[in-house]
Amino acid sequence: MIPALSQNSRYLIDVLRAVLEGTKAPLPYEGVDLGGLFKAADVHKLAPMVYHGLYGSGLDEAGLEPFREAHRRNMILSVKQEMEVKRLSELFDKAGMDHCFLKGCHTRKLYPDPSMRSMSDIDVLVRRGCREKAKELLESGGYECIHYDISDDDKYRRGGVCVEIHDGLDADGLKNSSYYDDPWRLTVHVSGHEYRLAPVHEYLYAAAHAMKHFMNSGAGLRFLVDIRLYMTKSAADRGEVERCAREMGIDKFLHCMEKTASAAFSDGEFDEDSALVFMFMLENGIGGSGVTNEASKSIRTVGGKSRVSRGQYHMRRLFPSFTQMKRRDPILKKAPILLPFMYVRRWFQLLFSRRERLKAKLSTASEVDKEQLEKLCRIYEIAGVSK
Repeated sequence: MIPALSQNSRYLIDVLRAVLEGTKAPLPYEGVDLGGLFKAADVHKLAPMVYHGLYGSGLDEAGLEPFREAHRRNMILSVKQEMEVKRLSELFDKAGMDHCFLKGCHTRKLYPDPSMRSMSDIDVLVRRGCREKAKELLESGGYECIHYDISDDDKYRRGGVCVEIHDGLDADGLKNSSYYDDPWRLTVHVSGHEYRLAPVHEYLYAAAHAMKHFMNSGAGLRFLVDIRLYMTKSAADRGEVERCAREMGIDKFLHCMEKTASAAFSDGEFDEDSALVFMFMLENGIGGSGVTNEASKSIRTVGGKSRVSRGQYHMRRLFPSFTQMKRRDPILKKAPILLPFMYVRRWFQLLFSRRERLKAKLSTASEVDKEQLEKLCRIYEIAGVSK
């Protein structure tokens, strides 16, 4: 089963497949509009990769210019980020702090050219209890602190490059939420005080991160490209990948993503399930959508099956999970007994200071009809995602 795609979307997939396979991209088909193609690629943060596929193809220079500019901006940022990674590692080494670069820092190296893969920020894992020391270190090194101790990560900026400091790995969506209790057991030593996740765990953490987006606002095609590259380029042992994915409780999601990525970028063999998942990811873009986010809040899992529940949506709006509340109010990490008071404070915020924001969210939620909700339930079941 081949999904019904627009000409722009079909051509986008064919260009991405050619880049991944190291072959020459076909010339645009009749009906392909380069302006529309750029918009389709840009919403998935894949315009730099598409530029690599189109460069030298003899296409109209004016039509190529948006892709060239996106590639130029990304290449400049990539160079800055690479320099910042080196600088950060030297800072941490000099201070004797163990550190581990996460996600895009390593994923981008699987691409035919790292400049094809955009990266919004540099994610660094430090030991538990070391975030305050990291703050002192980064500020002394010229980094501006954007926020500290108000969520699961601290954000810094220097020279247009953002850095996020974590003292744990995000376990949202994992059926075995304790798997990341000690993330350092999953690392290998690089040099000095630098570590990195072992190949198996780099892959699975990328998959777990994709799942977090998938089950909230939705995940775009770049996640599928990442998955395809991990499948074909990573040094991860396949047996270990499957064993650890089962232990984490993300094996069904991983298999779904691998199947969909293979269909899109390799054999083209979509079945009904992979076609549905692929279209969901194509339509959402890299950051997902507000409609998907609100729809996902209306869904709960009962007996392994996703079900639509408007009442559940409103309850989650009024009573977010303890994990979500800890992100909003870090004091709950030390004093969970304050949870009822934090709920009361949230209700007052929603009624007064955040009234317009609440109205906007409720308006978005009202755009979701029952058919969309049932479709999203089916997609979650195919992907093994629990809400």
